[in-house]
Amino acid sequence: MSTTFLERLDELIAAAGSAGELARRAGLSQNYIGTLKTRIRKDATARPDESAMEALARAGGVSYEWLRKGTGDRAPAAYETPQSPSRSDEPFADALAAAFSGKRHTLADLDAARRVARETFTHLRDGADTEAIAATWLDAASSLRRSGKEPTPTAILMHLSELASGSASAREQTANADADASLRAKGIEPGEPAASLEALKNRASKQK
Repeated sequence: MSTTFLERLDELIAAAGSAGELARRAGLSQNYIGTLKTRIRKDATARPDESAMEALARAGGVSYEWLRKGTGDRAPAAYETPQSPSRSDEPFADALAAAFSGKRHTLADLDAARRVARETFTHLRDGADTEAIAATWLDAASSLRRSGKEPTPTAILMHLSELASGSASAREQTANADADASLRAKGIEPGEPAASLEALKNRASKQK
């Protein structure tokens, strides 16, 4: 009997006992499946990314193809049955769950941020604010998606690098503006030739 992806997902949830337990077995954040189901109800074509789909299939003990399309054998083939993760050690799972906002982010943004986390988490310093970092990844993915660009890990990191450079430039401009104001308060117009500045210094020395 033909089923929808949402119905197949619900089968896995029922077998696991709860959405949270299925997520735990699949190594996904606790609210991932709830977010996924909400997204599918709004857009029937929405799907998790390939790695999440594979994780859900393994956790549910079903074949990847059956879960994805509802075709083929429900049971996984021999080559599809590696040991399922007992608990998610997926980097940033909890941080991404906490930073995710349904008002700003989509499931696609969450999947994009998860890919960045997998590729970069080993390079982060100890004690880093993981929730703040996760939020920047999600926001970057959302920004790229809204501008019509694919939020790949490389694109997200480049976008954040460009934003950081822009912020640095803005700070430099602010510092320069403060310095200019200080010079003007002393009667010196920023950009005057060095000779003019030296003349001002000489006049000041003579007045002492």
